[in-house]
Amino acid sequence: IKVLKISEAVSTWNRNKKTLYAAMLHDDFSEIEKNMLELENLLQHNELMQIDSLCDKTELLLRNKKEEIQVNFENVF
Repeated sequence: IKVLKISEAVSTWNRNKKTLYAAMLHDDFSEIEKNMLELENLLQHNELMQIDSLCDKTELLLRNKKEEIQVNFENVF
């Protein structure tokens, strides 16, 4: 089940990354992109331990990016 969710997340990333790149600098997402590519590779080789670790790192990167781009008092001033 977890593998299916990861596959879905990678697929969603691949479908939507062009929109993100158009709105923000490419460098802002370079590590996330690298991790998504690595996740695809790890999925093909069933490297479950490495997948868990990389998922955690990538989730943290995505959460941080979301906080950076949200409009709030701290980001405006």
